[in-house]
Amino acid sequence: MRSGDLELSHIWDFIASDIQEQWSPSKYSIPDLLFMDQNTLGFHLCMHLMNMVRDQDDIHGVPAPTRFPLEQPVCNEKYIELRIKHTHDILHVLTGFNTSPFGETALQAFYVAQSLLPLSALYCFRDIGKHICSPNEASHTQMYALAAGLEAGLKAADFCALRRLEEFLSEDLDQVRNQLQIHVSVGRPWSINN
Repeated sequence: MRSGDLELSHIWDFIASDIQEQWSPSKYSIPDLLFMDQNTLGFHLCMHLMNMVRDQDDIHGVPAPTRFPLEQPVCNEKYIELRIKHTHDILHVLTGFNTSPFGETALQAFYVAQSLLPLSALYCFRDIGKHICSPNEASHTQMYALAAGLEAGLKAADFCALRRLEEFLSEDLDQVRNQLQIHVSVGRPWSINN
C-alpha cells in the first residue's frame, strides 16, 4: 500500500469473488423493467428512472449498466467505482431516498455508514458545515436526512451497493428490502413518495 492510500481491505474481501469471476451486470432497458410485475424492484426502478428523466437530464433514462459499461478486465478500484454507479439508482429505490438534495444527502450518509465511499463523508461534512455556519430550516432538514441515511446504512446488510442488486430486479421490492434489512422512512422530505 502506498503512503496516503486508504486501507479498504474489508471491501476487497467482500467483492473478491466478483472481481475474480469478472462478474458484470446484465444490461437491461426501460421497456424490460416496465413490463415486469408492478411489485418488483425492476418496475419500481423503471418508475424512478422515468421520473428522473422528467425532472433532470434525459441520460438518467438510460440504466446504469449501459451508461457505465463494465468491460473486463478492470482494476479493483475501477470495479468498485462502477459497481457503486450501477447500484446507485437501485439503492434510491430500495432505501426510498428521493433525488432531491435531501435524498442525495441521505444516500451519501447511507454509503458512509456502510463504510464504502470516503468521498461520501466529504459530502456529509459539507452539509454539516453549512448547518453549523448558517443554521436554518433547510439545514435542519439536511441534518435529519443525514441521520436517516446513517441509521439506514448501519441497520442494512453489509455493502449493499456492492451486491449483485441487478439479480433482484424481478423480485418483490418489499422482499428484497427485507432480505437486505433496509428500512424505509416515509413521508419525509427525502422520501420518494413524500
